[in-house]
Amino acid sequence: GELTWVRIKGFPWWPGMLVSPEEIPLDQKQAVMDAQRPGTRLVYCFGDHLFTWSGESELKDFKQHQAEYTKKGGKGKLFQQALAEALA
Repeated sequence: GELTWVRIKGFPWWPGMLVSPEEIPLDQKQAVMDAQRPGTRLVYCFGDHLFTWSGESELKDFKQHQAEYTKKGGKGKLFQQALAEALA
């Protein structure tokens, strides 16, 4: 998949990866597919390992915004873990 920053309400811009529905684990597939909204893309979020459906306005190029969003994301443990996973 392609690295991205994803905007989820209540959180800073978050590191994620654009994925296809085939990559959803079977035990989560039904719930994730039921949450799909028209015109959205599936994102795997690093750190908490959740899936979300996001519109284009909620997605930003990872490399282009890496310095800015890394700084804005703060020092929280989960954000730092997510960033480490994205850069691994």
